[in-house]
Amino acid sequence: MNDRSWSPQASSRLALGSHVLDLAAGELLQADGERTPLRRQALEVLLVLGRRHRQVVTRDELDRLVWPGLVVGEGSLIQAIADIRRVLQDHDHRLVRTVARRGYLLAAQPAPAPPAGPEAPAPAVTAGATPLAPAVRTGFGRRMAVLAGTAALLATAALYLAPGWQRATAPRAPGPFSMVVLPLASEGAAEEGRWFADMLHADLVSQLGQLSGTMVISRETASRFTGPAQARTIARELKVRYVVTGSVRRQGPQVHLRLAMTDGDTGAQAWAQQLVVPRAGLQEALEGISQQLARTLQVQMYRASGAKAQTLPPERLQADDIAMQGWGFYFRGASPDNYKLALERFEAALAKDPDSLRAWGGVEAVMGMSGLLNWVPRERALARLHEAVLRLQALDEDDFYTHLAKMFVASLQDDWDALLHTATAAAKRFPSHPAPHAHQAGALAALGMFQECIDASGRALQRGPRDYAVGAFYMYMGTCHFMLGQYRQAAAAARAGHQANPLLPSPPVLLIASMVQLGELDEARTRAADYLQRNPRYRASDFARFLRGRHPSYLTGRDRAIESLRAAGMP
Repeated sequence: MNDRSWSPQASSRLALGSHVLDLAAGELLQADGERTPLRRQALEVLLVLGRRHRQVVTRDELDRLVWPGLVVGEGSLIQAIADIRRVLQDHDHRLVRTVARRGYLLAAQPAPAPPAGPEAPAPAVTAGATPLAPAVRTGFGRRMAVLAGTAALLATAALYLAPGWQRATAPRAPGPFSMVVLPLASEGAAEEGRWFADMLHADLVSQLGQLSGTMVISRETASRFTGPAQARTIARELKVRYVVTGSVRRQGPQVHLRLAMTDGDTGAQAWAQQLVVPRAGLQEALEGISQQLARTLQVQMYRASGAKAQTLPPERLQADDIAMQGWGFYFRGASPDNYKLALERFEAALAKDPDSLRAWGGVEAVMGMSGLLNWVPRERALARLHEAVLRLQALDEDDFYTHLAKMFVASLQDDWDALLHTATAAAKRFPSHPAPHAHQAGALAALGMFQECIDASGRALQRGPRDYAVGAFYMYMGTCHFMLGQYRQAAAAARAGHQANPLLPSPPVLLIASMVQLGELDEARTRAADYLQRNPRYRASDFARFLRGRHPSYLTGRDRAIESLRAAGMP
């Protein structure tokens, strides 16, 4: 760390409740003088805040001082602040204060100096040695002692203030959401392939750096690794969990892109994917490709971390490990069983750490989706979501999970104007995540802006073509095609949504209604009978629980869909 704002003249001991922050020693101490266990990065954040106590330190400053030369997501700093508050038992954020849209402030007071120990005995004089004369001890010797002490102090300060000093004494353990994306190899000699590989690598690193809770090594650092070094070697050197490699190859009118993610601990390949992109319009497609890959990599990283947490013995499980088990269940796909298992893990993580950002994010994701899909009563989902919003705002009002919780609340309250405003702001702040675009689509549909809804659904599908909620993206798109009387497109979207997630209740129903409007009545009746056999309590009017808009044209389309279902034989 290279924080030169602190000087030895400033108070070197700060009182933080029952703890003392010793700035000179770089330690957080308990009341009995014992060192308090705290993750290295959290301790570095606390030391920076301590050297500037009672001053606001911006997030950019903290990122630059604690993670020099690295591109990290906002979640790394948020988790460090949460760790500090948990250790200090600062549940009301009285000590570590969030200053809205600026940064953080440490409200500390100087702590008294530690009690002096027993006076050191005078050094013994060895036989044959000549003791210093009194004049020497009180004159020249004193000046030399002062100079020697000053030199030692300066040497210690230089070591303490030098960049990276703590890395030499306290190696950083790789976080579960840390990765490096190595430069993409360009197969063949075509200049176009090299250009595309370089640009995609830069955009991919940039997009990944915006994802909540993810630490990504900067492109400049990653670009130094161009040789055949093993992924495990690179992961150890950079202190990251995952290493992403890839290649680009031009073949006729197409460009083939291959990516793979390797676990830096085991050397095993955790995920791989191949994309084929038309050569024409590569530059225009670049942003969409990078956003899509960023989201895909994030989901795969969560799944891999959740699977790894399953192998840890119970005594080694931290709150983040338990939360990742929950995300592993969540990313299996939308179903009541998956969500039930995920929620159990998220609640267990909160029992271990009430300030776990990832656990609260999981709670709001499960309750929000379950409420929208009518898998839990809406009142129950809203009550838990309101609690999640309050806790997430206290942890960090600008985090993605906080924005997502607000979107779920607005959607479940049918507050479409608020949902559109919140989702639009989130889409600008987190452009690579499909969820804000999907919530935009839901709001636009309810407000009767059907073509705009189709466009927003397309953006969600572009960013998350293999997302766990891709069935819902298709459902928004198909509903708006139905409202516009574009029944062929509505049927195609409904089929795609059902194929992506067969457990979602609405896509098969939309498909039946679309087939009736297309005149395919016999097949619609066959599908309706099959659906009722699996869901005997379903009624055509139940479709209105999904179609909750209030715009006149939306209500007209909803009534047309319900009449179509009744024509297919649904009661």
